[in-house]
Amino acid sequence: MKFGSSVLASPADAPAVASDIYAEVRRGRRVVAVVSAFAGETDRLLAEARLLGLAHDNPLLPAYVVQGEERSAALTALACDRIGLDAATLTVRELGILAEGPCEHARPVALDRAALERALERHEVVVVPGFGALGPDGRAVLLGRGGSDLTALFLAAELGLDHVQLVKDVDGLYDRDPNADPDARRYDQASWTRPPPRALPRRGVCASRCATTPTATAPRSGPRARRRAACRRVVG
Repeated sequence: MKFGSSVLASPADAPAVASDIYAEVRRGRRVVAVVSAFAGETDRLLAEARLLGLAHDNPLLPAYVVQGEERSAALTALACDRIGLDAATLTVRELGILAEGPCEHARPVALDRAALERALERHEVVVVPGFGALGPDGRAVLLGRGGSDLTALFLAAELGLDHVQLVKDVDGLYDRDPNADPDARRYDQASWTRPPPRALPRRGVCASRCATTPTATAPRSGPRARRRAACRRVVG
């Protein structure tokens, strides 16, 4: 499962996310939950790092920025523990995604699975940070905008899973943000080989990394409706 900042906007949303995770555990599943930083946190951390650092790509920057996702993961795991789930969390370094390329726009290429598999053997839920990985020199790198979706899909492919839930505040794949534009067009299907012409903005990671059939569940009652886009077949 992957929870972005649209549904995990602040620590106050962690209990609702824990409830979603609990529902999957009740179905007999062990859950890897990938989380983004809280809303606005990544931009704030990037701005702080760039204010003090040099203008060029700085290999020290990612280690500071991924603290946003690691904080979100830790608080989500605490919320899971509070409702009785056996939960653990991993840092970017412990998770062991290996990536290559520019330090702020790296591409995941491998997974050191030992820590994640060990955590899954011992716990019902493992909450992990998205967006971050380790470069060839062992330093933290970033996977670019949309990197938390990419983290979830990459982990699923590496673990041999055939189903990923991307929990969003929209009910599928659109050519633009339907929260901002009521005329946005929703796609019922998207193909890896022939994606919809406008369905690949910078944040359209799901369409660019897997063949998907977006499906929606009934939205949660209350002020923050939650919907799921489920990737039925993950392509590495």
